[in-house]
Amino acid sequence: MRSDVIYTGLRGQDGGFEVYAGERKLDPARAVEVYGSGGPREFAWGYPGAGPRLLATGILADFLNGDTEQARRLHIDFAMQFVEQWNTEEPWNLPAQHIERFVLAHREQG
Repeated sequence: MRSDVIYTGLRGQDGGFEVYAGERKLDPARAVEVYGSGGPREFAWGYPGAGPRLLATGILADFLNGDTEQARRLHIDFAMQFVEQWNTEEPWNLPAQHIERFVLAHREQG
């Protein structure tokens, strides 16, 4: 787990969604590999839907150091608790400690 990273999302100059793990930009294509090819191709946040679920998958897969099974298992709850709640037009920051607490709580729930 990456407990020292802050995940950040903002709108790029082209209006698209950009997400960073610290200084490193997360690649939606990498998240698609985990999420599945039949879904969205770009990250999004601020509403219930496939784009926010892709972002949830991407953040979790990154945070869990590539544990794709766990990222897939947790992505819907993570999207509902975090990603869908963020304002679409506003930047956001998510410290890895919040993700760690979420993951640990869901492990306990089994």
